[in-house]
Amino acid sequence: MSRPGARTILESMSNTPAIDKLSVEERLALLEAVWESLAEREADITLSPDQLQLVRKRVADYRANPRPGMPLEQALAEIKAARK
Repeated sequence: MSRPGARTILESMSNTPAIDKLSVEERLALLEAVWESLAEREADITLSPDQLQLVRKRVADYRANPRPGMPLEQALAEIKAARK
């Protein structure tokens, strides 16, 4: 089953401003609201076979080579450095 893209859905909604016209703060609030609504319906979310295979691979990779994460500040610094 193919899912429509977020922009397609947004453009099809009649009383919703275009996403490009929303401020960053408004977009983040919208994203958070959508994310929370998905969490409330977790049982209704199904993974495609490809997604399920990817999750299983990542779990197996982690179990084969568990390693600690990194502090948020370090992760953000690495992301910023890679963007330069």
